[in-house]
Amino acid sequence: MHGREVIRLQLWPLVMSNPQLFETVLLVAGTHLSLAGGDGPSQAGILNLRHNALQSINQAISSAQGGLLDPAVIGAIALLAGWELEFGASQAYDTHMAALKAIVTRQYNRTGRDNPPLGTRQAILPPIIDDLLVSMGHDLPAFSSKQIYFSRAEKPAMLQVCPDAAGLPPGFRTVIDQRIFIPDLLHRVAQLQYFDPTAPEAASNLRAVARSIKQYDHYAGFGISYSFLQTQQEDEMNAQAVFHVRLAGLALCGALRQKLPAATSPLHEIDFYMDSRGGPSVLSRQAAALVPGRIQGTVYDEILLWATVVIIAVTGIRTSQQTRVLNRLFASFQIRELVQLEQRLEDHIFPFDMLKWQVLEIFRVATAPSEESSPGSQESSPIEFNPAAAVTRYNRSVSHPTVIADLLESGVGEAKVCDDF
Repeated sequence: MHGREVIRLQLWPLVMSNPQLFETVLLVAGTHLSLAGGDGPSQAGILNLRHNALQSINQAISSAQGGLLDPAVIGAIALLAGWELEFGASQAYDTHMAALKAIVTRQYNRTGRDNPPLGTRQAILPPIIDDLLVSMGHDLPAFSSKQIYFSRAEKPAMLQVCPDAAGLPPGFRTVIDQRIFIPDLLHRVAQLQYFDPTAPEAASNLRAVARSIKQYDHYAGFGISYSFLQTQQEDEMNAQAVFHVRLAGLALCGALRQKLPAATSPLHEIDFYMDSRGGPSVLSRQAAALVPGRIQGTVYDEILLWATVVIIAVTGIRTSQQTRVLNRLFASFQIRELVQLEQRLEDHIFPFDMLKWQVLEIFRVATAPSEESSPGSQESSPIEFNPAAAVTRYNRSVSHPTVIADLLESGVGEAKVCDDF
């Protein structure tokens, strides 16, 4: 079984039979529903759900003294820790995870085995509970550049804590601060801001950056293919944002390559999308496969605007759905002057000295009263505009990170999971 099918077939029976996991799932579901624009609980209601989950977990731990803790309770602790990182106090996440790691180690020891090597949790935990540990202890903290607590034996931690984001372009820093994007890819692309075509090692540096961006695999770095704290739609939104940034990074490598001396040896990591005549054929096909409409109207709008402009400017080809998305983004951001667009691009990475005229043409088309058809326009399937963006936690009206600030003042950050049983 793969993806969310396991939630229905493996997790749900445990939820319905274990009060601790049930209370924690109610907390996560209620919080998400409230923030996504649904008829969810009030902040006071969320606080009460959190209190119930924490109290139930601690009661289960206290009653398990001298015995083994129910795996469902272990899953509840992991889910509660994830809630703290996503919606509550990040310091509480570390507290819960440290307690959870100690509990899992002691649980394994009490089976008569030695200290558990990486991955042998499967010997004492159901697969779905181990998935919860990996999701909350590996995948989720990667968005916040926090410590990794759990990973797979067959798939060692690939999402490492990234360097400080202070040196990144402002647009990239904003996305990282919002904790809605894996920092690793943005750090790889951001290396292009230091590209100096006159440096002796310019070709090798550009080759290394292009290789790192090309080899980035959104799914390979995760322990599981979905998040317990997001809907399937939100998983797809995050993936689309990653695909746009990765392709924009490769496009920038292709543009910057033109600054290198003619005698420079071929850069195959960049040329992989170029045909024999030097045309951006593969890059264009990959761009046409993107679905920008799925993330338009969400917290990814700013980076979607940058990535779309970069891809069009470098390839010289724009699809009908790219044009429509740009029309909507320009209206949403109230971009009426060229300087406004240039400022947003400067907040990321953009070689204006090479692509200034292309930006002017993109601005002209995007601000035209109606969609234009020009020789550079390549028709594709109608845009998939995402009306469901209004009922997702990634809606632009929802702040990120989404901290329930009022609850923190009521003592949320003080309570913790007890691990001394």
